[in-house]
Amino acid sequence: MNNDGTQYTVLIVDDMSINIQILSGFLKTDYHIKVAATGKKALEIVSSENPPDLILLDVIMPEVNGFEICRHLKQNEKTKEIPVIFITVLADVENKVKGFAVGGADYVTKPFQREEVIARVRTHLKIKEQNSRLHQQAAELNHARNIAEQANKAKSEFLANVSHEIRTPMNAILGFSEILLKETENPVHRRRLQNIRSAGKVLTALIDDILDLSKIEAGKFDICSEPVNFRDILNEVHQLFLHKFQEKGLYFKISVSEDVPDMLILDELRIRQILINLVGNAIKFTHQGYVEVKVRGERSEVRGQAFTSDPLPLTSDLDLILEVRDTGIGIHEDCRGKIFESFCQQDGRITRQYGGTGLGLTITRKLAELMNGEVSVQSEVGKGSTFRVVLRGVETVSDLSQAWPAESRRSVPEETDVEFEPASVLLVDDVASNRELVKAYLEDAPFSVIEAENGDDALAVLAACLDGASADLQGLENLPNIILTDMKMPVKDGYELAKIIKNSDKFKHIPVIALSASVMRESEDTLKCLCDGYIRKPFGKPELISEMKKHLPHREKKSKMNGEKNAAEKTAYINTLCPETAVRLPELIHTLEDEFAPKWEEIRETLIFDEVGDFAEQVKAQGMKYGCQMLRYWGEKMLSHIQAFNMEELSMTFQRFPNLIAEIRKIETMQRLSDGK
Repeated sequence: MNNDGTQYTVLIVDDMSINIQILSGFLKTDYHIKVAATGKKALEIVSSENPPDLILLDVIMPEVNGFEICRHLKQNEKTKEIPVIFITVLADVENKVKGFAVGGADYVTKPFQREEVIARVRTHLKIKEQNSRLHQQAAELNHARNIAEQANKAKSEFLANVSHEIRTPMNAILGFSEILLKETENPVHRRRLQNIRSAGKVLTALIDDILDLSKIEAGKFDICSEPVNFRDILNEVHQLFLHKFQEKGLYFKISVSEDVPDMLILDELRIRQILINLVGNAIKFTHQGYVEVKVRGERSEVRGQAFTSDPLPLTSDLDLILEVRDTGIGIHEDCRGKIFESFCQQDGRITRQYGGTGLGLTITRKLAELMNGEVSVQSEVGKGSTFRVVLRGVETVSDLSQAWPAESRRSVPEETDVEFEPASVLLVDDVASNRELVKAYLEDAPFSVIEAENGDDALAVLAACLDGASADLQGLENLPNIILTDMKMPVKDGYELAKIIKNSDKFKHIPVIALSASVMRESEDTLKCLCDGYIRKPFGKPELISEMKKHLPHREKKSKMNGEKNAAEKTAYINTLCPETAVRLPELIHTLEDEFAPKWEEIRETLIFDEVGDFAEQVKAQGMKYGCQMLRYWGEKMLSHIQAFNMEELSMTFQRFPNLIAEIRKIETMQRLSDGK
C-alpha cells in the first residue's frame, strides 16, 4: 500500500502475452496492474499523470530493447526513481552487469517462480517507499535549515541594529558625562554625573551580555590564550568588588594553592569575565557571612624533558579548579538545572528583587566549555552555594622571560602627553551629539574639524577640497589628513564611503578610521580589511587619541608626574607659582605631611574606591587652593582611573603620592635658595 492507503501500481512490459498473463496472475491480488507490449507504449504510460510505482521490463523486445528503455527512464528527472526489474532469459553475468549499469534494480529470470516474483516486487517497493520517505525528510530538513539560516541572518541583523541603536546614544551619555566630570567642581553635580556614568556602564554591560551570548551560540566567539599572571587577575577582581563587600558587611577570602603557578596560558579577558560573573552573583545573593574564592590545580600530563638544550622552559598541563563559595540564599534543587539556561533565574520573585538578565551563568558555562572546561553547582537553600569551574589541560610556563620574546612581553606604559601637529579631520556621522562629543575630545589638539552627516556629504566635502586646491598639486594639499566615520548612516553608509575612498587614486592615501557600534565578528573582520583603524562605541578620549596617534604626526612628552625631573623642569614648576603661592609652600607641605600622608598610609593597602576617590578630591582641592598644578593633576589622574576602573594605573598613580610631597619640598627648597635665604 502507498502512504495514502492506495494500491501500488505495477507496469508489466513484455511483447509476449503469455508472460504478461503469468505475471499479472501473480500480482493482481495485491497490486494494480498496467501492461504494455512495446517500449513506446510503456514510455507513454510512464509519462502519464499516474506513472507506475514499479516496472517489470522484458529485456528482449522488438524495436527498442529493455536496456534502452531503462536508460531513457533513468535520464528523466520525473521517472528516474521508479525501480525497474528486468524480465529475461539472459542469466549470464555480462547481461546482468549491463542491466545494473543502465539503472536496473533487479532481475527476474524465466521461467518465473511465483514466490520469487512476489518477494522481489515487494522488496523493491518497500525500498522505494523508504527512499521516498528519506527524500521527503531531506527536503523537510533542507527547508528547516533554510528557515534557520534566514532566522539566524535576521537575528544577526537584529543584534547589529540593537548594538548600534544602544551603543550610539550610550557613547554620548558616557562621553559627555566624562567631559563634564572634568569640568565640574561642585561635589553634588559630580556625584550625579558619576551616577549617570555608572548607570550607562551597567546598560552597556547588559547589552554586552546579550551580544556575547549570541556570538557564542553562533560559534563566532574566539578564545585567545596567552601567558597571564593568574594571581594578578584575582587581585583585580578583589579590588573591583571590595567596596561592595564593605557596603554589605561581607568577608571576602581568596586562597590559591601552592600548586598553581603564577603564569598560566589562558584567555585573560574571558577568565576574568568568568570570575566577575561568579563573584558578582555571590555578592548579589549573599546578605551576611562571606564569599570565598578558592583555586587549586591538579597536574595532568607533563610535556617536555628535564634535560634538554632547548632554551624554552618546561611546560606542563594543569587542571585548574576554581570554586566560588558563598553563604547566601542558596538555590532550590528544582532550579539548579535551569540557572545555566539563557535568561533564567530561580523564579520571578528573585528576578524582581535582584534584577539582572539571567545571562551571567549562561555565558560563564559557555565560556568554560570553549576553554575545555565545565561549570557545576552545589547548593542548599538558606546556607549558600558553591560554583565550581574546572578548566582542563591549562598550560603553564615556568619562565615567562624565556618563553616569550622581550618585545612581546607586557610592560606598563608610561604616562604621556601627546602633542599633534596641525591637521584637518573629516568627521562623518549622522548623529549630531556624536559629532559634538568627538569635537569635544579633540578640542585641545590643533585640529580643524570638518563635519558631514553621511557618505554622500563626505564625498562632496572631498570633492570641494579638490576644487579649491591649486592645479599644480592636483588638489591634494586641501584634503583632510584623516577621516573618522560612523559605519551605519542613511543615504550612503560608512562601508560604501570607505570602499569609494580606498578605490580612488586621489583619496586612498587618507587614513579612514571606523567608529562602529557593532560587535559582530563579521563586521569587525570587514572593518579591519576595509578601514585603516577601528574604534568600538562607546569609546572615550583615550581610545580616540590612541588610534589617531597611529596615523597622524605627533610627539609624546613624558608626564611631569613620571620619574625624576631635571633642574630645568623644577625651575619651570617654580616659575609657574605666583608670589602668594610660593610664600605658602611651607604651609602646604606641613598640611600634606601632617594630614594627607597619614590618610594615604591608611588606605594604600585596601584602595577602597570611595576612600581613594575622596582622597583624590581632597588632594585636587589642595592643589587648586595653593595654585599647585602638580597636586591638581595628580587628583584628576586618580579620578579618571577610578571612573575607568583601571586598577593597575590607579595603584601605580596612588603609590606615587609620597614622591609628590618630596617634589614639592624640593621646589620649596629651591625657592628659598633662589631668594637667598
